Amino acid sequence: MEFISVAGPNSPAREVGKRDAQLFYQPGPPYIGVVSDMLKVVNRWAELVREVHKEKPQLLAEMYAYQLAAADQKLPHWLVTSMMISGV
Repeated sequence: MEFISVAGPNSPAREVGKRDAQLFYQPGPPYIGVVSDMLKVVNRWAELVREVHKEKPQLLAEMYAYQLAAADQKLPHWLVTSMMISGV
């Protein structure tokens, strides 16, 4: 991530290597989450989103800020591809 400096010099996100970033922090905000996990990341996400948008003024800035906040809070994610959500 080229906007890692936004996280600050003491952020744990700086310790995440390229491989781990691709494996655990690539997805954006989750569609399904538990309150305890979201409470860990949501305030940091809100702090980072403006700064990330300044560095990367795109529609997906909030997604990048979420990834950075999750890494900052040491909250890796796993992609689940074996489930489907349906309104039926």
